[in-house]
Amino acid sequence: MIHCLPEVVERLQQDHLLDLPHRLGTELGLFGLGLLLDGFQKPLGDLFVSDAFLGSRAVAALPPGASDSGSVTLTIPAGTAAGSWYLLAKADGDDALAETNEANNVFAKSIAIGPDLGVTNLVYPGVAAAGSSITVSDTTKNLGAGDSAASNTRFYLSTNAALDAGDLLLGSRAVAALAPNASETGSASVTIPASVAAGYYYLIAKADGDDALGETNEFNNTLVRVLQVTP
Repeated sequence: MIHCLPEVVERLQQDHLLDLPHRLGTELGLFGLGLLLDGFQKPLGDLFVSDAFLGSRAVAALPPGASDSGSVTLTIPAGTAAGSWYLLAKADGDDALAETNEANNVFAKSIAIGPDLGVTNLVYPGVAAAGSSITVSDTTKNLGAGDSAASNTRFYLSTNAALDAGDLLLGSRAVAALAPNASETGSASVTIPASVAAGYYYLIAKADGDDALGETNEFNNTLVRVLQVTP
């Protein structure tokens, strides 16, 4: 559940109510979810048929220059995919009033929905011999606002600090379902292959290692540290 954001109410007061010569009793309606498309906010004033109606609130009659502040509790529909969305607030939501400008009634505010997993700590020996096993401990945290299902955190050995298809998977550990802001610390024993040449490498821990969960941010799952491999 969410409450109407104060910034939305304030912007509506400033942008969408002051152009009316006189406002009769009506509703501030169409609080809806608008999907973030192609990484850009859709133009203000655009409402699509696919936007989900969440609720409304009554707005008193307003003389010129007046405003009305209020709040409403809204429920995000079950099954809404995790990710970045827009909460849309539309003045004169039922289009009952004739206005001097019908194109400026909508204001959008971004909102993140769902879990967001990340690795916040990584403990391991800084030096390991090729062919040896080491214990790696991590803390995986749900940084998002929604519950996360059980997942796996994976550990990779890499020649650079960016995780890619050429990196060597060393092992993984199971992570329990996590509530928002909850974390879990655990460890796994991983083996450095005997074929790995001596040198400096990167140890990469990735939350949701098998990309099984939808998250609000899919680009903050890894934590990278330096590991020296000896003969």
